[in-house]
Amino acid sequence: MTGRSDLTIFAELDLDASRYTAAQQKLLREATRTTLNIEQNFRSLGIKSSAEFDLMRRKVQNSFDMIAASSKATANDILRAEKAKAAQLQRINEQQYGKQIRFIDDLKTHWKGYLTTIIGIGYAAKQVIDASLQMERITSTMNAVTDSAEQTAGALS
Repeated sequence: MTGRSDLTIFAELDLDASRYTAAQQKLLREATRTTLNIEQNFRSLGIKSSAEFDLMRRKVQNSFDMIAASSKATANDILRAEKAKAAQLQRINEQQYGKQIRFIDDLKTHWKGYLTTIIGIGYAAKQVIDASLQMERITSTMNAVTDSAEQTAGALS
């Protein structure tokens, strides 16, 4: 320290918010333009973006929410709207992701076929095990009669 106590610090405050606001508006315009360009490119390809699918889902949900919140909607109206919402969301999901069958739904639909296959595999496995046991018995019997594994192998071939 120099021992001087007469040092002065100057600070300049820029209280003009218009430059900050203008920069924020420019950033927003550029982001919007980029988003619109991306959406236009998806349309040029003949497909929808994930953002567009999300927007479609929000519109469906908002429509349902408006009906459910309406004081004029009856319980039947709300029930019908709920079914329509579920169907519409399913169509949107299928359009975006393709038709996907859940394992449980597939199992419910085809359980008899799966059960038949499992029983058939079990039966075939039992037949193989039974044949193996029978061959083991024959081999043991032949070994006892011929007194040698080589003679048994020759007799079985």
